[in-house]
Amino acid sequence: MPAHDYRRLRLYNENAWQRLTGNASKRRSAPLVAARLAHQNSNHLHTVFQLHFCTSVLHLDDRAVKALLAKLCATVSRNGRGWVSDVVALGKDPWACEDAIPALGFDVLDATRISDGAQVVLKVVRTESTEATLATRLANEPGADKYTIPVLELLPFDDDPGRLFLVMPRMRQCSHPLFATVREFTEFVLQVLEALVFLHSKNIAHRDICTANIVMDASRIIPGGFHFLSPLTSDGVTHLREYSGDDSEPHTIKSRTEAGLPTKYYFIDFGLAVRFLGFQKRRLVTGDVGRLRKRVPEISATVPYDPFKVDVRLVGEMLRSSFLLNYTGLDFVVPFVRKLRRDDPDRRPDAAQALAMFQRVVCKMNERELERPLEECFWDKQRRAVLFLKGLGRH
Repeated sequence: MPAHDYRRLRLYNENAWQRLTGNASKRRSAPLVAARLAHQNSNHLHTVFQLHFCTSVLHLDDRAVKALLAKLCATVSRNGRGWVSDVVALGKDPWACEDAIPALGFDVLDATRISDGAQVVLKVVRTESTEATLATRLANEPGADKYTIPVLELLPFDDDPGRLFLVMPRMRQCSHPLFATVREFTEFVLQVLEALVFLHSKNIAHRDICTANIVMDASRIIPGGFHFLSPLTSDGVTHLREYSGDDSEPHTIKSRTEAGLPTKYYFIDFGLAVRFLGFQKRRLVTGDVGRLRKRVPEISATVPYDPFKVDVRLVGEMLRSSFLLNYTGLDFVVPFVRKLRRDDPDRRPDAAQALAMFQRVVCKMNERELERPLEECFWDKQRRAVLFLKGLGRH
């Protein structure tokens, strides 16, 4: 398959200053520039991409930093014309510059596909990594694109057969905008559980389920688009405003209901996942991994555990920490979450049982209950105390 051309590609490298200058000390004011990737893979990138730089907040009186940035920008162009950051070239306030937004990391890039204008994300992975292997497998699995983010292309590095780019459609983190109604929340939970049932039916355990690893298609929620690194803005500078009912108004963000349900959610980031060749081939695993690992009692680097039962527990932990502690109006889901969070893995439901349980909960709700508004209660100590008494406090 011929590679697409991409533009507006940003490469980030948190450790670029140390790698390029040999300075062992961390300098938060240094530019975060991906020159290393660009130089190592220059033939391929210059052919396929027009490159962007992104810098961190930069001290304008640091001549060494300016000179280095200017030199690198002359080597690898942002727009094909020897681009230099506005922070450096114009002495502008970094908060008013899109190209001064701090980077996420060196392995995640965003770009626009020239052929059709599609917004995409490119992730650098090892060729033999679990993530690359599963991306290939799921790309050929019927129905996988309903539950896991589709991989549009695999782009190899010209001079490094050990690395490649996963090209994926650009999505938005699942928890913003905030959930406005019970129906929006139940739709989210149902899709998460359906995706988990699908993955487990293919003998894949994710092992890092959390809101950071679930994304949504926000094309109807934010019709004008949003900035990849500054998602509360449309362009890195202009903040998104609440939808007022006027579709012609730019820079607006709608609720899921205003955009029209259903909203589609996808699992991402299979870097910690495990896959087995069949149900009979499943085995216990080890590994103290995952963002919510401290909340799962059996996770261990030395004592084997069932990764599929860990996934169920992780869904419960995500619902507790990201929703029950932060919204009022979700008490109906507390008994369900309590079952997912049982300390004994053998007493937890499997993914299919959890889905069936939650479907029964939703089926008992009438329209008025589903349309009930949710209210945020972040850092509400009283709310946390109530949940503690209901058995959902900290261990």
